[in-house]
Amino acid sequence: MPDLIEMEARAARAAKRIEIMKKIESLQKYQVDIEDGMNELHKNKQHLQVAHELYLGQWTGEGGTAYKELAGDLNNLNLQMEFSGLETIDAISEEIRRLLQELNSL
Repeated sequence: MPDLIEMEARAARAAKRIEIMKKIESLQKYQVDIEDGMNELHKNKQHLQVAHELYLGQWTGEGGTAYKELAGDLNNLNLQMEFSGLETIDAISEEIRRLLQELNSL
């Protein structure tokens, strides 16, 4: 018959497994949310590019100049957001791998 210390150790390992699995699940959901956001960002970028191609040639003067500046700013912001999203997804994946290793070692 297992003694009390052994039973407590098993219970502690089981609690730790549950805690790790909850963290992994949360990180996976967060990763999906970021991927969904990046997909939405990509769709919006495509819409902006189509609008840019259709209308840029028609805008002249101050309006055209302002539009070109805004389009450039939006493009730069888009690139920064994509880069940040990919970095975040990579960091989340690394943390999930670490947690899985920790889970397997229990």
